[in-house]
This record gives sequence, C-alpha cells and structure tokens, in this order.
Amino acid sequence: MRQNKIQNERTNEKTNQRKLVNPTKKEWYWHVAQFGVGCLLLFFAVNVPVFAAGNVDTSQITGGFDSIYQVIAAIVSAIGSIFLLWGLFEWAQSLNTQDGGAQSIAFKRIGSGLIATLAPQIITVIRTGLPNS
Repeated sequence: MRQNKIQNERTNEKTNQRKLVNPTKKEWYWHVAQFGVGCLLLFFAVNVPVFAAGNVDTSQITGGFDSIYQVIAAIVSAIGSIFLLWGLFEWAQSLNTQDGGAQSIAFKRIGSGLIATLAPQIITVIRTGLPNS
C-alpha cells in the first residue's frame, strides 16, 4: 500500500515536470490564449483617455491640500519637539551614569527630534530647490 502511494507520487512528479518542460498542444494553446488576453488587457488599460483642461484655476484644490499639509507639518513638528526635549532630559540623566549606551541612545533621540522638528522646513527647502515642470 505504501509503495503504491510512493509510486503514484513519483508518477505525478514526472507528469508535472513533463507539463513544465514539454506541454501538449492543448496546454500550449491555453498558455498562448492567456498571454494574448493579458496583452490585450494591458493595451486597453494603458490607452485610457484623460479629459483634462489645460488652463483651469486649481487654487481651490491646492489651497485645501496646503491647509492639510500645514496641519500635518505642525503635528510632526510638535512630536519632534517632544522627542527633542525627551532626548535632552535623558542625556542630562546619562551624564550621571557610567553607561555609554545611555548617552548614545540619548544622542540618537536628540537627532531624531531635531530632524522631526525641522522636517517641514527641510521639505520647503527641497521643494524650492527642485525645478517646476
């Protein structure tokens, strides 16, 4: 009984290998049809027309996004200030200990707090430095 299962598994493995290496005509036609349908779908998905006007006033949309950006920038800057203060207090406490790892962690926290606090200004500098297209 066990030998029959092993032999069946071996024959199944051989047929699976045969299908991958040497497919029958029917399997070949099926793969070609699948490839053709995929290419056709890709062709129609790429050629979707977009009807957009060239000279439209977008100040309402950009104004809304700017106000959302300002709120998010204020939140990130506030969280960065909290990290910065936390790092400074932790660094002051680590000066009293002999553990160098505590000072290292405090410096990392101070650095991350500075980056988070200055992130909105950094983004503004990057935006103004990039050419408009």
